[in-house]
Amino acid sequence: MNKLKEIDHLETVRVYRNLTAGDWSVQRKVELGDGKLGWRVRGHVAAVELVDVKFHVGKSGRERVLREQCKNVHAWLEGSIDLLDMDAFPYGDADRVAYNPYRAGTFTMGGTTPVVAARRVRLNPNGTAYAVDVNRGLQST
Repeated sequence: MNKLKEIDHLETVRVYRNLTAGDWSVQRKVELGDGKLGWRVRGHVAAVELVDVKFHVGKSGRERVLREQCKNVHAWLEGSIDLLDMDAFPYGDADRVAYNPYRAGTFTMGGTTPVVAARRVRLNPNGTAYAVDVNRGLQST
């Protein structure tokens, strides 16, 4: 069931962990006026799956976190949202992916291996993320 406003199956979205509420915020690109587009939160979910995922960390946002020791949204996943098949995630083939701005400037596997993209990602209610067919390497934003 789709509890997200105006979001369709396999639509491109951005998802980030809402550390205050303890859930995942889901954004979609919307028209802001004057032909400009921007990302706006269209809902919050306990768990979500994405396909064809890219992992992003904003450099200046991370630097602000390190400098001010204050949270801000500067890291997210971008991909196509899968609203239909969330019970079939292949955990046996998945790697755990995490992001900690105090440890690395990228999403990582095992705390050290940078993650750039993945074919499929499951974001769980407890804040964990698991990815299938992970692309490792240097990340750009």
